[in-house]
Amino acid sequence: MRSGNFFYFYFIFKHSVNKAISCILFFLFASIQLFAQKNASGKQEFEHHYSLALKYKDVSLYANCLKELNTAIDLAQKNRLDEQTIEARILLGEILRATRDFEEAKEVLLTIKGSERYPKLHVRKLGRIAAVYNELYFPSHQDQYDSVRLYLDQAIALAEKNRFKLEEASLKNELGYLDFRHGNQTEGISSLLESAQLFEQYKDTQSYARSMINLLDAYSWRNQHREIDSITTILTKLLHKKNWYLAQIDFYNMVARRHGDSGDSLGYWKWLLKASEANFNQLNAAQSQTMTTYRVIRETEKLRQESKEKSIALDKQATRTNQLIVYLLILILLIIGGATWLFRERKLKRSMDEVNRQLTVANEKYHELLVESNHRIKNNLQMIISMVDYSSKDSDKAERSSFAKMSAKIHTISALHKHLYLDVHNERVEMDVYFSEIISLYTEFSETFSVEKSFVSVGVKSERIIYFGLIFNEMLANTIEHNRQPKRIVHISVTALGDHYLFDYHDNAQWIIGEGKGIGNVLIAQLVKRVGGINYVCDPSNGLYQFEFHA
Repeated sequence: MRSGNFFYFYFIFKHSVNKAISCILFFLFASIQLFAQKNASGKQEFEHHYSLALKYKDVSLYANCLKELNTAIDLAQKNRLDEQTIEARILLGEILRATRDFEEAKEVLLTIKGSERYPKLHVRKLGRIAAVYNELYFPSHQDQYDSVRLYLDQAIALAEKNRFKLEEASLKNELGYLDFRHGNQTEGISSLLESAQLFEQYKDTQSYARSMINLLDAYSWRNQHREIDSITTILTKLLHKKNWYLAQIDFYNMVARRHGDSGDSLGYWKWLLKASEANFNQLNAAQSQTMTTYRVIRETEKLRQESKEKSIALDKQATRTNQLIVYLLILILLIIGGATWLFRERKLKRSMDEVNRQLTVANEKYHELLVESNHRIKNNLQMIISMVDYSSKDSDKAERSSFAKMSAKIHTISALHKHLYLDVHNERVEMDVYFSEIISLYTEFSETFSVEKSFVSVGVKSERIIYFGLIFNEMLANTIEHNRQPKRIVHISVTALGDHYLFDYHDNAQWIIGEGKGIGNVLIAQLVKRVGGINYVCDPSNGLYQFEFHA
């Protein structure tokens, strides 16, 4: 009846919830749409404030930049934009470094979590941490230099692994400059050369110029005149008529200082004048960029405000329309679903009553078949035992012993089918009851043979307990064959050990040398493994067999 109830409820569920599932899917789709719209809106808001922060950064208006950046970070966290949150917090660390608030910059960068999921951002974060440490502790002790070097090495390794060539070039430029300032001139120059070559290879000419200026500074400290002249020629052509004013200022000052050191006053003033012109041009460009940025920001804010007002009005109208549609659809679905559910429930109940009746009849027939099958198996085994006993009458003593062992093993299997015949197929059989059946068989053979047993209640499934019966059968056979005492007493017990059990068998008789290696003991060891026995012990000194098992 329980099987029938299961199928009944299964079919009821399967056929009656179709309309309900449709309704749920509709709500799910609508929820996803609303979430996507909200997420897209939040992302647009983030991008707006983040873009403003970048514009303020370009013109060094750091107070405005920090304000917009904090707003962008709050929006990113609120809308669960993990990648954008990490990107904005890295930029926050860079801005704090630019304002020389190194301690807070370090705190911001070190508390960024989850950047490992975005390799390029993680490379950028490691590089910014190294830069902050470098400026925070310079001039520093060796251990601080090692910390900076560690972050740079990690960032470079990750950039090389992911083939971020421009990031690799920028990091090697920082590493080279760091090594050179700390006295590792050869390593520093090597890193600067690699950086310049990567920038040149990937056509980042402005960064290439910055890397070459650092390289020129390094060669100047080492007075490598040939390299100095070569780089000076390259940079003179490269920076000519460019608006890279900061690079020009550094380069022209370096060349002027070199002419001054060599006593060439004319060359010194010539290059110093070029540096002054570049500085003047830089101030003009910065002022012009500031004004342009203000104008763009003002116009952007105006357009954004107008767009926001229109968007709010449209959203309100769309919300009202969507609500009306949703309410109508819900009402229609509820009416259709309710009527369909009632109709199908009545129809399915009639069908399931018939299915349940058929299952009950089939179950009863199946049960009768299994009982009859076990009964016939038991009878057939008894017939085989009789045939074996009959065949052993005209045999010698050794053959009769072999026939007796065979008959005992068949009895062991027959005893199990007796219990299956009396009980329910494939349920657990009590080990105490099953072993008592085997013991009664052996005690019929000899009056000088007895078994003392002590069992806790442990039920074992029928397909598994047969192996326990064969194990016990072999142990009893060994006792009968090898125990030379006039009164043979076997002690067997099954005791609980926490969540498992201990099987203990001994007959207190010492075996003759060599008997412990017989076929019977080998078979016992194999059967113990078959039932999952552990910690198996076989002691010839007192006929002990012992192992642990789970029921």
